[in-house]
Amino acid sequence: MPTNPCYCSPMRHAVIMSIMTAVGICYAQRVVLNMGITEMIKFKDTESPCPLRNITYSNTSFSTRQVEPTGDQKDWGEFGQGVLLCSFYAAWTLFQFLLIFVARLGGRFSILVGMAITSLATGLLPFGSIFMPIDFMNWVLLTLLRAAAGIGQAMVQHGINRLFIKWIWLEEKKVTVRLINCSKVVGIYFASITTGWLIKVTSSWHIPFFVFGAAGILWILFALFYVFADPEKHPMIQSYELEDLKDKVVAVEDKGKGAKDLAIFALALAQFGNEYVFLTLFTNYPKFLQSYIKMDLMEITQIGSLPYLMYFMGYFVFSMMCNNLFRRNLRVSCVYKFCVFIGLVVPAALLLVLIFLQCHIIGVLIVVSIALFLNGAAAYAIDENCLSLSLHFYPFIVTVCNACGGIAGTVTPMVIAIIAKDNSEGQWTWIFYFVIIVAFAMAICYAVMGSARRAKWDYKDNEEQPAKTKTKWYQEKPPE
Repeated sequence: MPTNPCYCSPMRHAVIMSIMTAVGICYAQRVVLNMGITEMIKFKDTESPCPLRNITYSNTSFSTRQVEPTGDQKDWGEFGQGVLLCSFYAAWTLFQFLLIFVARLGGRFSILVGMAITSLATGLLPFGSIFMPIDFMNWVLLTLLRAAAGIGQAMVQHGINRLFIKWIWLEEKKVTVRLINCSKVVGIYFASITTGWLIKVTSSWHIPFFVFGAAGILWILFALFYVFADPEKHPMIQSYELEDLKDKVVAVEDKGKGAKDLAIFALALAQFGNEYVFLTLFTNYPKFLQSYIKMDLMEITQIGSLPYLMYFMGYFVFSMMCNNLFRRNLRVSCVYKFCVFIGLVVPAALLLVLIFLQCHIIGVLIVVSIALFLNGAAAYAIDENCLSLSLHFYPFIVTVCNACGGIAGTVTPMVIAIIAKDNSEGQWTWIFYFVIIVAFAMAICYAVMGSARRAKWDYKDNEEQPAKTKTKWYQEKPPE
């Protein structure tokens, strides 16, 4: 019988570690296509003002796209690439909505089956490319596999929400959410570096898909012993911890009167705007560097991955800043609205600077790093707002927000594919203007309709609601 890998800590910490690892693997599997597509598609010179350059790495000089990494390269147009990139988020979004209104899957079943689906779809994707010689049929098969990965990751997210209900103490929820976000960034950064390195070493874009698909299967073998939906059924849990969980875990329901609350609608819009900005930088950033800046894969790998660390730093820096502001009696909703505005509008505006920088790689790196650092503020505020708005319906709110965020992931690649057909300066300028419009509109909607106070409909009949007090607009409570 396996023992607790965190033998010096409660079993719930082993479950949290399992969740963090699952999130890291899932985001790594998302990254592998975003990076791999730069080598999967036959290179075509575009109307970008940036020239092809000679680059030297480890005393080996080569010109961008001088040597094709593999003969298995596709001649898909921008629209075909856009559909392939967005197929994951389209399926992910549709299945998230389905899980809201139809399915009530258990946490263990959902996370294990979901991880199996997304890992197999990721690992089998190169086989679909190898054994389907017809370009169009090849594209259809790869798109379907990528959509299957989206469905699998939607199930993983649903399973995490269900585990969150049973295993996480109320006072540990905020810390757990931050740790999960940390694992997301670690997965993105690790996969960004590893994918490029594997492609260069093996001269094949297939290998990263095999590696990260296998990582998901290995995680399942671990989770079979340590991840259980119900603490009472866990074979390794101690009786004292079981009693603690019964006392300190808040009862959660799937949905209720809050489904029509404007505050949830505002959170969903803010998440849409946040994901639109983030995914423009996340899903399409490698493609922008390759198509417009004309960066080589190793350049993208070595310096293009650094901004993702800034997103992680921004998330935690703003969390500490906000906690300090809360101690100074500033209204929580005002702080969150400020973070969302800063995290959406400013990064979107910074995207326009990329056009003026044109081919200055270090300048592009600095601007994108600042943009992702500030975008971490919006991610923090939205995560915390979901927790502060409701204790009993938190999983429902998170699922709604994730589904709306997935819509942004579906729209973003298609907008770029339709507008940036030639990857010219003018086309990318219009794309960035559109991002600014979306970010500003969503930030205003959140500022008008958003609320950080626990909603009235979240209180049970036996719970006492706090008395209303008269305070200034920026104060959380009257000064003592």
